[in-house]
Amino acid sequence: MEFILLLLVFVLLILSIVGSFVPVIPGPPIAFMAFLIFHFFFYTFSYTLVLIVTFLVCFIFFLEYLLQLYGVKAAGGGRYAIRGSIFGTLLGLFFFPPLGIFTGAFIGAFIGAKIEGAKDTFDIAFGALWGFILSIVLKICTSIYITHLILSKL
Repeated sequence: MEFILLLLVFVLLILSIVGSFVPVIPGPPIAFMAFLIFHFFFYTFSYTLVLIVTFLVCFIFFLEYLLQLYGVKAAGGGRYAIRGSIFGTLLGLFFFPPLGIFTGAFIGAFIGAKIEGAKDTFDIAFGALWGFILSIVLKICTSIYITHLILSKL
């Protein structure tokens, strides 16, 4: 039974790192599930650490959606550019993985900015791309941190 639970923890950790790149798989929440399984069955972490990791995962989970929107807004994009960025990311995920995720966000924001009639469409598209890349970096760092916490207790 312990072997199966430990195997589940490792599978969840690998899935969380993959999920940091793929928008439809929530990377940090999956790493958090692995953290909780490890906490309850193998090694009891301090409650302070559990609360910190809980807060961190919740914060990153909500922040990942806001960063791409903020990147578009900061570059001067409006609703169409934001929707285009999200729609392009999803289309890129299914049609041209893995690079389609990045190019989809860029092209979607670009087309949305063109529909809005914005003059700086490339800036808006790059804003969407940078927001998306920053969210990936934060998700990966969170998943790796949780993986480190677990692996350091083995």
